[in-house]
Amino acid sequence: ENKKTIIELFIENNSEITKEEQEIIKNLETSISSVFEVRRVLSNGFELYNLVNERMYKVLSLVKMNNFRGVTPGQFALCRIFQMKDEFYLLEISNVLSSINKDEVYKFAIAKIIEKPEDAYEQNPKKQEQIEQLIEGLIVQQKIKQLPF
Repeated sequence: ENKKTIIELFIENNSEITKEEQEIIKNLETSISSVFEVRRVLSNGFELYNLVNERMYKVLSLVKMNNFRGVTPGQFALCRIFQMKDEFYLLEISNVLSSINKDEVYKFAIAKIIEKPEDAYEQNPKKQEQIEQLIEGLIVQQKIKQLPF
C-alpha cells in the first residue's frame, strides 16, 4: 500500500503504540540476517563473527541459554540479530552447521552478499574502506589498459 512496509503500516494503524515500542519495531526492521561463526558461548548470549561483513558481535539472548545447549564454539549459525540502543539481541537461529560444512557456509555467505551487497560493509567502516580502495584500484587499472600505447 503506497510502497509502505508492513512495519510502517502497522505503526500507522495502531495509534496506541508507545514511542519506545515504535523504536523497537523500527530496530527490528533493520535486523541483520546472516551467517555467523560462534566464537564463544556466554552465560547470557554469544560472541558471533559475521562472515558477511567480517565483524564481531556480542549478542544477548532473549530466551534462556539452555535452549542452545547444542551450540558450541566453532559451529556456524544462520541467525537474525537486531540492535537496540548499544546492545545486539538474538532474534532467531534458523540453523546451526558444523565446522565440517565450511563449503556450504561460505556459499551461503556469498549468496547473502549477492542478494544484498551493502551487507558486506554495513556496520563495518574498515571493511567499507577496504572495498572502496579495491574499487579505486580496479578503476585505475582499467584506465591504464585504455591508454593508447
